[in-house]
Formats: sequence, structure tokens, C-alpha cells
Amino acid sequence: MPNQLNLDGVVPRGELTLTRDEHPEERKARLKNEYRAAIIKDCQDVAVFAALYLFLVIMVLVCLYENLFASAVSPETQRWSQSILAAILSGTVSFLVGKKVGAK
Repeated sequence: MPNQLNLDGVVPRGELTLTRDEHPEERKARLKNEYRAAIIKDCQDVAVFAALYLFLVIMVLVCLYENLFASAVSPETQRWSQSILAAILSGTVSFLVGKKVGAK
């Protein structure tokens, strides 16, 4: 476009930053709020992990009971519990191997 004017050589490139002075008490309050939010987030993560872990342990125990100790369980139910148990155990092994490989 011939109507554009190139000012690269005339006006030097600069940098514009906008900062606000933060009062020490405001900073302290902001950091305290951020710390509390981080603690709450960590507690939520731990609670979700604990609930999922508890569910996983219960599923493994139920599957092991149906496969090893329950004699009145139908063969169809035993196959289902074996499949679930195999999936849980293979997922656990994959998770542990992935953590070992990822840690290197």
C-alpha cells in the first residue's frame, strides 16, 4: 500500500510498562489471600486423591473376594471381576513405571 508511512527509522522503538506502587499492607494482605487459596486448592486435591484411592482399594478388594473366596458367584461375574482387576492392576503398573521413567 503506497499510503502507509514507515516511521521505523524516525521513531526509536521503546518499551512501555505500567506498574502500580503497592502499599506494604496491601501486599501482605494479597500474599496472605494467595497463600490461603493455595492451601485450599492443595486440600481439595488431596481430598479428591484420597477418595479415588479409597474407591480403587475397595474395587480391588471386592474383585479379589469374588475371584478367590466367593463360591456362589456365577462364572460371568468372575470374568467381569477378573477384567476389572486386570485393568486396575495394569493401570497401577503403568502409573508406577511412568513415574520412574518421568523422574529421570
